Amino acid sequence: MDIIENTNKIINEIKAECDKIGRDFNDITIIAASKTRDIDTINYLIENTPIKICGENKVQEFNSKYQDDTKVDWHFIGQLQTNKVKYLIGKVSLIHSVDRFELAKKINDLSARNNLVTNILIEVNMGHEESKGGVEPNELVNFIKSLADFENINIQGIMSVLPNDSVEKIEPLYIKLHELFIQLKELKQDNFEAKYLSCGMSNDYLLSIKHGSNMVRIGTGIFGPRNYNI
Repeated sequence: MDIIENTNKIINEIKAECDKIGRDFNDITIIAASKTRDIDTINYLIENTPIKICGENKVQEFNSKYQDDTKVDWHFIGQLQTNKVKYLIGKVSLIHSVDRFELAKKINDLSARNNLVTNILIEVNMGHEESKGGVEPNELVNFIKSLADFENINIQGIMSVLPNDSVEKIEPLYIKLHELFIQLKELKQDNFEAKYLSCGMSNDYLLSIKHGSNMVRIGTGIFGPRNYNI
């Protein structure tokens, strides 16, 4: 019951925030960040709440949960090594964390081999944190342009993981991130569309929505505290 109650609380909070700032709640996509959650818990969420998308951070853990007949719409939201791409192609509907030319090329090449087009987001390192992946903001446009010849990827926007810091510290970064996203709408490229701004997690999803996010990734807010011993 906690999962249902938590989800309803989050949905109501997002609806209230959207009403306050004049946004349409239906434009917001909620992803359940399902790291460390077992498949029974994930299926319970999918079957009993409006949330149908789950995001996994690790390929091995994703593979242990993936089922051909699943009702889950899977996204991959963690850092991705090129040698693990083969385990995701054709199984996830969106890869959020593309931040290197070699990674984009691998996704494109394996997608072409499987006669698929894979949807991706470009990760942006807004906080300039060495511990996190992501393209530097001032390199983003050129990076997207460098992928223009890849016909088997569909770049649907950008993603960012902002620093876990105070509102005063991260709000200016959210403002800059949204400005960057708006600027990208002017970029004309066959395999690119500025459709999704994926940012905001359990601790700051309302702030991210205030500043233009239309795709939030919420884990503990939905499922409760993680047990990393599982």
